[in-house]
Amino acid sequence: MDTHLHDPEDISKHAFDWSDWLEERETTIADSDWEVPEALTEVDSSFTDTVASIIVSGGSDKTSYIITNHIVTANGLEADQSFILKVYHR
Repeated sequence: MDTHLHDPEDISKHAFDWSDWLEERETTIADSDWEVPEALTEVDSSFTDTVASIIVSGGSDKTSYIITNHIVTANGLEADQSFILKVYHR
């Protein structure tokens, strides 16, 4: 699982590129949702045919959170991918 760094005062963008996984299955992203812990704020999220993105803010200093992206594909497949958001004051 990848780790992304985040200052609690920042608004930061994070993304998953699903291209390889989708190409193997000959499909695209039809829907994307994010699971975000309560201590963080989902400012915005979006997706293209191959990439799901989220913009987050907040969090407590010296705390790590798991953020999960759930996609549904055009042919009905579903998949999850997560990353660790490590919050610290710079």
